[in-house]
Amino acid sequence: MSRADAEASGSSWFVLSAEHGLLAPHEWISPDARTLDEMEPCYRAEWSSWVVARLISLVGRLDGMSVRVDAPAEFIGPLFADLQEAGALVATGNLLHPHVRRDEPAAQRC
Repeated sequence: MSRADAEASGSSWFVLSAEHGLLAPHEWISPDARTLDEMEPCYRAEWSSWVVARLISLVGRLDGMSVRVDAPAEFIGPLFADLQEAGALVATGNLLHPHVRRDEPAAQRC
């Protein structure tokens, strides 16, 4: 989904960053030099928890909220599980990996 599509939807939307987590569209940051596929599994699991906690702090409870994640596969696995654990209804627009398991438990914490 493009920025224009997200803005036209009228829904809240955010940017995912391997280094900075969940960002509101107006937040300014330094460029990312890293990607999640370069990070250790423990980092990815903690990153996912951090993203969900930040989302809750910005929008409130996720119970029953629809959350769409348009991101590469390395973002989606643990993030899907953590979002669902928080009560969100999760979907993906990722065309390369449309069959993400939505019933896997949250990643084991390190």
